[in-house]
Amino acid sequence: MAKEKTYYYLIDKLNAENAGTFKKALRTVDSIKSITIRPNERLVELVSTRNPEDSVKIACDISGTQFRVRVKSR
Repeated sequence: MAKEKTYYYLIDKLNAENAGTFKKALRTVDSIKSITIRPNERLVELVSTRNPEDSVKIACDISGTQFRVRVKSR
């Protein structure tokens, strides 16, 4: 079984309205175990068994947001 790791991402244009769409798009990824979105901080925290960066970029396209950068720690 793969080890779970926490990943943090800064997302531009993330707000309360499109956060639901963003989270819904990420729920389809099996390797992502937990999703925490903080729209006020534009921060997404994911617990995943593999690097979810490609999935985050796709979720950005779906929700109308813009991927900025992966953050090393909160």
